[in-house]
Amino acid sequence: MKNSALVVIDLQNDITKHYREIIENVNAAIDWAVEKELWVIYIQHNNLSAGTRTFKPGTRGAELVPELLAYYESKGCAVMTLQEVMRQAGLE
Repeated sequence: MKNSALVVIDLQNDITKHYREIIENVNAAIDWAVEKELWVIYIQHNNLSAGTRTFKPGTRGAELVPELLAYYESKGCAVMTLQEVMRQAGLE
């Protein structure tokens, strides 16, 4: 699985209402991916448009849901832009 990754998309406070039903499975999938030495990519939507109320960077709504955020931080993950990830992976 050399070119494989687990992608976790938009599990953020502003969008996810019933995430508690799936968070245990998401975290188990993350453990599996880490064990297999796969990339784990968290997609976090940020809304930079003027006049919008959701997904504003630096707000609670834009943050990953608490159970995922705590899990993410316990794994020593770093926040990177798409360009940084691609550069690090040699995909420029």
